[in-house]
Amino acid sequence: ITSLNDLRILIPASFGMQWSGLMFPDGQIADVSDSNFSVIPATITTASVAPASLVAGISGNATAGFTTQNTIPASGKIVITFPANFNLASAAYSSSTGINGTTFIATPVGQVVTITGITSTTAGAKTLVLSGVKNPDATGTTGTYSIATKTLADATIDSVSGVTGNTIANGGSLTSTNVQPASLFAAAVGNV
Repeated sequence: ITSLNDLRILIPASFGMQWSGLMFPDGQIADVSDSNFSVIPATITTASVAPASLVAGISGNATAGFTTQNTIPASGKIVITFPANFNLASAAYSSSTGINGTTFIATPVGQVVTITGITSTTAGAKTLVLSGVKNPDATGTTGTYSIATKTLADATIDSVSGVTGNTIANGGSLTSTNVQPASLFAAAVGNV
């Protein structure tokens, strides 16, 4: 190396957007593959996922809140993995804060919902609301969630697993119930 202009640092494109404009002028980072170089994803902080209702079998919104450490690049993804027994077949994007994009699309596959349609989004606090999430039919504490941000090529940028599950309860007790036979005479047969 004869000068700093000859210095080359290998940074994959999936990671480079975090350095562009900070340490290097925009457009000066090139993607050069090197099998000896790897990037370890940062940890998402203050993560939570909460269904709007915690009643067994109810469908409704679920809100994920989390804080990223790195930028989500244009065409990046947010991937939320729900615990077993949630039914995500009808899950859809509802709203968000802290996430840039024009047309968000939620794609559920099994216990995973992937959000696409993101444009470059800076690090920081984010909220994502999904509609059509059906709670487990059984009561009890769910398993844990995981959340990740990824590049278009599925390289993980930030992630967290073990996000605290929820306690699913029954719908409560019936009130103002009444069961009365049509006849109150002994040995009478009739409707109730």
